[in-house]
Amino acid sequence: MNVDLGTIPESELQLVAAMIRVATVEEDRGSGVIVRNENGIRTWEVGDDELWTTVHGEAHNFEGTYNLPGRIVLGASEFAENGTSCELVVRDRMAIAQASNGATLQLAIGSKTPQVRTSDEFHPVSAEISLRDLQRAFSVATEFPLDVEDFMEIYSKPPTGHFEVSKNQLTIRRSWAYVGGLDTVVTIPARTKGTGTFYAKYYALNNLLSRTFFAGDPMVSLSFDPISGRYMDVRVDSLCAHLERYPEGAAQFYPQVISWLKENSVTYVQDSSGVIAANYDDTAVRLQLFDGTDPILRATVTVLHGVKESAKLLRELNRLNTTRVAIRVWHDNNMVVVGFDEKCEGTSNLKSMLTSITREARHLGGLLGPMYGGTPPAKAA
Repeated sequence: MNVDLGTIPESELQLVAAMIRVATVEEDRGSGVIVRNENGIRTWEVGDDELWTTVHGEAHNFEGTYNLPGRIVLGASEFAENGTSCELVVRDRMAIAQASNGATLQLAIGSKTPQVRTSDEFHPVSAEISLRDLQRAFSVATEFPLDVEDFMEIYSKPPTGHFEVSKNQLTIRRSWAYVGGLDTVVTIPARTKGTGTFYAKYYALNNLLSRTFFAGDPMVSLSFDPISGRYMDVRVDSLCAHLERYPEGAAQFYPQVISWLKENSVTYVQDSSGVIAANYDDTAVRLQLFDGTDPILRATVTVLHGVKESAKLLRELNRLNTTRVAIRVWHDNNMVVVGFDEKCEGTSNLKSMLTSITREARHLGGLLGPMYGGTPPAKAA
């Protein structure tokens, strides 16, 4: 086997080398840098599930997909300094880099079978901003709190970046509460589409932006699906990075709730704010997650529509609440509503929670309807 991967310019090698420095390339576990021919373009892929990057290089045709050791690319990048290039070939399970002055570096090809990642997520929310502006925003947002008593505590739990896209602006939020610091909020103008929020580990994106160099000041596009997307895509010039969602607080339990609903064949819809409307036992149940001292999952069901507020009704609801544990009932906008709050600790109690609240809603409808009027909701479709 003798495969010519091409004579690769310094700029392409430096960009791939920067991705190796940012992402995880575990040589001892057989991981490396994937290189392949994608529609006549030399294409590189580096990283793991948390952060994986794709770099589109120059046009060059070759056959096969190869798992190159990261050090061969780093070495080739060194060979190609000062505007030169470096030739890469694969020969008899060896990757060989040859500099223009004849120097060579040889390393065995990684043992792990190359696994090319793909993502076909639709991203309805995006923000576009110049690279320099985004780098400056991150420089400000990543400034550590001053004179923290236990400075090493900062590294015990690197804070998550909160990326919020709204009309004509991108907001980056960082919480430092865990070390007693003040939150950082940086807002910058941007060309935007849609609105929404995405949580990810800020330092992965910060490392990516600080290690890359592009001529001029190209535009950077950040895009994501705020409801169910797994990745935020960051695109600039020939680079595309996929940054995995890393939710904080109550938001981290959404995937568990959604997974449980799917596994138990419970139909549902979810809106852009994260509220889940589920059909459980022919009853419309609203599920919401709330942050607090402990994240809370709240299930609510409308008991009766068209019930006018009165002192007599409120006294009865108050009496009912004194006889219940975990379940509460209240009047809101001419509706009687029953709710169940439970601390987020997985989904092991979700079935009993939904069964309890739907049963209680039917019981309260039969009890309160003859006394205060109103109509029960139709069966959920």
